[in-house]
Amino acid sequence: MRPIIKCAALLCLLALLSNMTFSFAQDAEPLPVVGSGIVNSLLETLADAWEYDALSLTVTGTAAGIDQFCSGDIAIATAFRPITAAEEAICGASETAYVEVLLAQRIIAFAAHPELPLQCLTQSALDDLYKPSATNALNNWTDYGEDFDDLPMTFLLPAADQLEYLILDSLVVGDGLRRNAITYADSTAALDQIRETPGAIALLPLSAELRDDETILLLDVDSGSGCSAPSPESIDAQEYNAVQSLYLYVNQAQLEQNSAFLEFAQLLASTIVAADIAASGFTPPGPNTVARNLDPLLDIEREQPPESSDGEFAIPATLSGQIEISGSASAHSLLDRAASQLTRDNDELSINFTIRGADDGIRRLCSSEAGIAILNSPAPSQLDDCADSGISTLPIAIGSQAAVLLANAADEYAACLTTAQIHTLWSAESASETSSWSALGESFPDQALTLFGLSEVDRYADMLLQSAGDDGIIPPIRRDTETDRDPLYRAAAVANVSGALTYMSWADYQSVLDREQANIQLVSVDGGSGCTAPSPDSISGGTYPLARPTSLLISESALAEISLQSLLWTLFSQQNAFAFASNGFIRADEGDLTAVRSELEIQFSRAQAEAAEAADDAGDDASDDADDADDADDAADDDADDAGDDAEAADDAAEAAADDADDAGDDESAASE
Repeated sequence: MRPIIKCAALLCLLALLSNMTFSFAQDAEPLPVVGSGIVNSLLETLADAWEYDALSLTVTGTAAGIDQFCSGDIAIATAFRPITAAEEAICGASETAYVEVLLAQRIIAFAAHPELPLQCLTQSALDDLYKPSATNALNNWTDYGEDFDDLPMTFLLPAADQLEYLILDSLVVGDGLRRNAITYADSTAALDQIRETPGAIALLPLSAELRDDETILLLDVDSGSGCSAPSPESIDAQEYNAVQSLYLYVNQAQLEQNSAFLEFAQLLASTIVAADIAASGFTPPGPNTVARNLDPLLDIEREQPPESSDGEFAIPATLSGQIEISGSASAHSLLDRAASQLTRDNDELSINFTIRGADDGIRRLCSSEAGIAILNSPAPSQLDDCADSGISTLPIAIGSQAAVLLANAADEYAACLTTAQIHTLWSAESASETSSWSALGESFPDQALTLFGLSEVDRYADMLLQSAGDDGIIPPIRRDTETDRDPLYRAAAVANVSGALTYMSWADYQSVLDREQANIQLVSVDGGSGCTAPSPDSISGGTYPLARPTSLLISESALAEISLQSLLWTLFSQQNAFAFASNGFIRADEGDLTAVRSELEIQFSRAQAEAAEAADDAGDDASDDADDADDADDAADDDADDAGDDAEAADDAAEAAADDADDAGDDESAASE
């Protein structure tokens, strides 16, 4: 096998793989592959394209394939879903270590007539429009909303046995989709019908050609963290959930023993096969996923432990109960990912989100309605209410997200901007008065202002304008920006236009640097303490004004519950480090979550000890109450005895009086005689 050197951020490996000519030495006995028929077909196509014929593929279905794989004799299990916790436990029991590779994805897109006044489909919109009961309930766009024209609804769907149909069906309530949709057999014909039919929407597989088609409207989807366009980048950031992922689970022992097999696995995990994947009708994974695919293959000696064996804490095989999470949306996707990992194999575990802002999260936490509050700012004064209610809390830092600005390198006046100037440039309320840089003051030239943004609603726009006013209300971003979700395109546009400005995440800026984009500059920001350039240190340290720190506030009483402990342990597992980065979080520890888990173990033990002590105190109080009740019963018995004695004495006195009366009667009779 050719030597592979481990390099920072996997860039060296990717570059090396890109320049390699693969010529695999074939084994005498083909390696067994079992699992999903769809994934097997794609894997076979890739093996043929790269002349690797040492695989013997058998279609068993995902579940049966993973069961066989965990026996230890199978080279690859192909899967239509991630491996479950129960399956992980089976592999662990048989000491079958493996490497997970997300091979490809099928992304569905909603293509509409360009004049349809709809930009984004929320989960409720998907349910309303596509659930089976919508067949008779919604057939005209005026039924859907008063802002819509009087147009008949026209929905185009693939056949019910097609993958795109199955993906949407998995997202929408009910069995199947609306019955009166038009079934198409050819995507090109469906697009032609969309262009000619006002009020029409077609469900289609995403392709580069579809994304570039300006004759149709490609709708965003809100998967819980804001509206996002269909793209590998939004999938990579877990912002778009209308997707089906195809997985490989590769036997680590066989990788260690077979250099040609390891080389082929590295090929599959890299970007080299992207064109072949796209030609097969699937979407190659994004850069963050590629990095996660390749990381364990860089050092094959490293064992990939199951999450439940990460440290001394062990997630139980079964979990039950209910966890309530409230607060800001800034870390919702992270927690939702961890929650999904736990609940998919624990039907009796319920994890619920109420995302209505940090203030509401604090209120719910302090009133014992939630065990976790997500905060996107330092803890507010409402924590006094928690203390007054006797509720102790534990803060845990998630990290900081940030919006960074890029300007044309020749525009020296844009090297540093104050937060007030950024507000003037980007907020909707000043758009009509700000078409030139001179609107910022005499020191700025009369240069036309050209803005490039993501969309009208996105988290980085909020960060851009979060410090705009003293009232804490974030204004809407101006709508006259040129929008494109590709940071590389926006950076190139800024480089080519004097007076241009764009914003993006820190991670996206790193991808721009990786492309060696020329003629751009990173804008420093003055929040009142001087110009500060964005950097990992200034963002995580809180000195960069356009950074948003996110943390979790945990109720310490809820922390004693094993279900909540398991959620936090899953969230901060090292295998989830990539999710922090893909969601734009920068941490002071550069993604190493070991220290967090060590602290969690201490807090788990302390919370359980305090809960046990509280239970003992409650038991002692109950015992004291029982003793007091016994004493009261004894006193009542004594009082009853005394009353009985008094009654007996009264009876004796009455009897004596009767005897005296009888004696007096006898004496009176004797005297008469």
